[in-house]
Amino acid sequence: MEHWKLDIENKKLKSAYDAYLYRQDSLITYYLSTVAVAKNAVFSPDMLDEKVRASSLFLDSATSIKNMTDIVELVESDKYEQLSRSMCILGMVTAFTDFFEEMRVLLNVPTQELKKPIRIEHDNKEPILIRTLPLKIANYINEKYNLDARIADERPLRWLNCVMNIRHMFIHCSGRFDETYINEMFGSWSGDFKASAPILFNEEQVDSILWYMNDHVRDFTNKLAKFF
Repeated sequence: MEHWKLDIENKKLKSAYDAYLYRQDSLITYYLSTVAVAKNAVFSPDMLDEKVRASSLFLDSATSIKNMTDIVELVESDKYEQLSRSMCILGMVTAFTDFFEEMRVLLNVPTQELKKPIRIEHDNKEPILIRTLPLKIANYINEKYNLDARIADERPLRWLNCVMNIRHMFIHCSGRFDETYINEMFGSWSGDFKASAPILFNEEQVDSILWYMNDHVRDFTNKLAKFF
């Protein structure tokens, strides 16, 4: 994460930003380790009769146990990389959300200022209402301090809002697209959207989400740091 590091004087802002980068670095390292396993792991036939326990402290009846056969089958299937991509993206969005929650606390953003959605007019169509809290926090701080941060521009707002709504659907809609959010999809996600279809991630999306989030968090943080 060297590319994203900033020299920040304010200790609280520095702590929040460094923690954000650490979490993102941990997540992408985990994801890449699963990619390496999927592409390079060779399992000896002698291992297939073994069992893997989630814990060695409990009885068999009180812990999770899987046969190596089941694990090898998962690793060698497309489900393994899809699962790791999903877990990585969910974690990255959570890190993004947590960072802006820390900004809300640090700058004492009034709760009542975050109740209204961000309204975006576009192409003579029905306005898009952005209700995701991290983006409302970022937008409020940007306006209050006149940061001119790119995260408050229309395209980043719509792109990031789309990603956060995908995370919401993945968690709360059994990993499937919900037609409620069809108008809030953006970019390639618009073409992927089919109501009730499973949400699938490709490897380019993992990288693009990481870089897009990091780029806009760094820009926001760099401009905010000048006010401390």
